[in-house]
Amino acid sequence: MVKIIKEYLYLFVLLVLQTTFFTRIKIFGVIPNLVLVFSVCFFSVNKVPHSAFFGVVAGLMLDWIVGDKTGLNAIIFLYLGVFVSFVSNRFFYKRLVYIFILTFLISAVYNALFLTLNFYIWGKYINLKSFIKVFLQCVSDAIFSIAGYFLYVKTKKALNSALSFKKEVIF
Repeated sequence: MVKIIKEYLYLFVLLVLQTTFFTRIKIFGVIPNLVLVFSVCFFSVNKVPHSAFFGVVAGLMLDWIVGDKTGLNAIIFLYLGVFVSFVSNRFFYKRLVYIFILTFLISAVYNALFLTLNFYIWGKYINLKSFIKVFLQCVSDAIFSIAGYFLYVKTKKALNSALSFKKEVIF
C-alpha cells in the first residue's frame, strides 16, 4: 500500500514541477510533459489493470490543471496505459533504447490525438507550427524518459529483483 501511495506522490510532484518550474524554463519553446514521461515508464513496468488505473488518475490530474475539457486526457492516458502495458508485458526487453523509442512514439500519438480532438471537437486551428512543436515535444519527452526510467527502476528495484540494472539494460 505504501509503495502505491509513493508512486502517486511521485506523479503529483512531477505534475507540480511541470506546471511551475518547467513553465519558466522552456526547452525550444516546449514544456516537457513529465506526467506523460513518468506514466510511460510506469506503464512499461507494471501490469495492465494497475497501468489503466494509473493512466486515468494521471489523465485526470492533467485535466484538472488545464481546467477545460475534463476527461480528455484521462481517456487518452487510459488507452495508452493499457496498450503500452500490454505490449511491454509481451515484448519488453529492458533496454533504454526501447524506452526512448516508446516514449517518443507515445508522445507523438498523445499529441496527435490531442491536436486532432481539439480540431474536430472544439474547432481549434492546426498549422505546420503545431506539428513542429509536437516533434520537439516528442524529442524532449524521449530525452527525459531516460532519466525518468532510471529513477523509476531504481526506486522499484528493491521491490522487484527482475528490474535490476545490468549491462544489457542500457543498450
